This record gives sequence, structure tokens and C-alpha cells, in this order.
Amino acid sequence: MTLQEKIHSLARSQVTVLGAQRTGMAAARLLKQWGAKVFISDMDEDALSEKCIKELAKAGIEYELGSHSERVYDADLVIISPGIPESALVVQELQKLEIPMISEVELASWFVDSPVIAVTGSNGKTTTSTLISKFLDINDLNPALCGNIGNPFANELLEESESSKKKSSSSK
Repeated sequence: MTLQEKIHSLARSQVTVLGAQRTGMAAARLLKQWGAKVFISDMDEDALSEKCIKELAKAGIEYELGSHSERVYDADLVIISPGIPESALVVQELQKLEIPMISEVELASWFVDSPVIAVTGSNGKTTTSTLISKFLDINDLNPALCGNIGNPFANELLEESESSKKKSSSSK
């Protein structure tokens, strides 16, 4: 399946987001923008602030806190937050059920045509990412520095989309 087919299939998909922190919320908003039915599940019963709860209600995104119910498995795709280990029971069950799991970064990458430079490893990611971004910026390449360093990748795309909408409506 091509990236375009994946994106278009989201409009007909039930997607579970595991983890309700920054990356989970960003992924949920991006998925909702593209027409997916989104459900967020987080083991932490205090994972969402009142502001986030209001945002989810406004967007029509359902959620559960404090446990992962069977509803997690009613999904065509699962977006898994980076803090959830492969050894977690919910991940083991998703693997048994052969429900595809991807990260917020992979999801967001479906929506960009620009090259992506991803820095991984255990030490030096922030320094390396910042240096790369500065080099690109010096050369007027307009980098977007995102991920664990601050803004989730999906949020960067949402912000670009909102900025584009504002520009096109102000030019009318």
C-alpha cells in the first residue's frame, strides 16, 4: 500500500492511540483531521489535564484512563507512544492479534514529502538534532526541529496546516 493509500484509508479507520501525553494527543488530533475514528487509552488515570479533556470532547475523540479495556483491540491501526515498552501486556496482545502498531513519528512521516532527518540513539540526540537544525537554518532550508526535543512531529504538521489555512483566508 502506498503512502497516499494509507492516508486515504485513515478516513475509514478505527485507530487506537496508546498514551495520552504529548505525542499521543498530537497523533490523535492529526488522525481526527484526516477523518479517522480515534480512541485514546492511557494507564495513568491522571494523564489528561482539564484542558486536554475539553479539547478531546470538542474534537469528538473518546478516551479512557486508568486501564486499557478491550476497546483498545477494536482497531485497524494502533499508534503507540514511545514510553510503552514492548513487554507491556497490551502490546503483547496487539502483536498476537496482528493489529499493526506504529509510532507517532511514523504516522506523521506519511504526511510529508520533504526529507526527514531522524536522530536516534541513547546519548547526544538533542545536541546532534539542534546542530543539524542550525546548519539547515543557516542555509535557509527552513527545518522543523521536533520530536523528543519539544514539539511532536504530528503537532508540527498540524501547526503548518493551521498556518496555511490562516494565510489563505487572509489573502482572500
